[in-house]
Amino acid sequence: MVGYINRVDFSPHTIEYRADLALKVTELQGTYIGHDWRIHANDGTYWVPDLGADSLTQYSELQGEVQKTTLSDGTEADKTSSLRNAVTLVSYDSTTGAITLDVTFDPSQPAETVTGTLEQEGNGLFGSWFYDGLTTSTGRQQAFDAIEKAEIELTSRESILQKAAGLVATDSRKIDEELDRLSKDKVAALTEQLDETEQLQVTTAQQIFAMQTNLDNLSQQQQNYINAFAGFVRSPFLRFNLTA
Repeated sequence: MVGYINRVDFSPHTIEYRADLALKVTELQGTYIGHDWRIHANDGTYWVPDLGADSLTQYSELQGEVQKTTLSDGTEADKTSSLRNAVTLVSYDSTTGAITLDVTFDPSQPAETVTGTLEQEGNGLFGSWFYDGLTTSTGRQQAFDAIEKAEIELTSRESILQKAAGLVATDSRKIDEELDRLSKDKVAALTEQLDETEQLQVTTAQQIFAMQTNLDNLSQQQQNYINAFAGFVRSPFLRFNLTA
């Protein structure tokens, strides 16, 4: 949410997540609390820093080819220079973004002057090279002012994170409520199913009992008939036997 940025368009990192148990998706827009920048030179090229290596490289265009330079010994090298000791800020207009740098690739050769427009995103705090290497009172004051502005910027961007956190908390509560409702519905459905099964078992048992009772009654009735006609069966005038 705060540590990633698209270095082409400076767009912040976004996160998407399922906001409910259906198809709703929430997108959280992040913010960048670091500082990224580049210079769009007047000749159309771009000077882009390597924030990890603390260096500056010239490219033909954004994400283009690295430009080359010929050193004093005749060898060809990338136009990459250290921001620690080989880049000097000549001028900068914070209103228009116009900037001029002196960039050195070979100590035995003159520095190359770069003019263009500064493009940046984040808290606005540069390395010491942007403030006279902190060797002058003016540079140190500029660095101090930049730190104060960065603190204000970070405070304003904190509200973005707080808003995102609030949205996540709200969605989380909704999901918990839906899960709780589903759990209750599931319990109710299972209870209903168990009740129906139990009722079916009771009904079946009753029917079996009724059938058994009927069979017992029929058997008793048959026995009564046998007993009733027993005398006739033993009569010498009858020529047949009656058995159960």
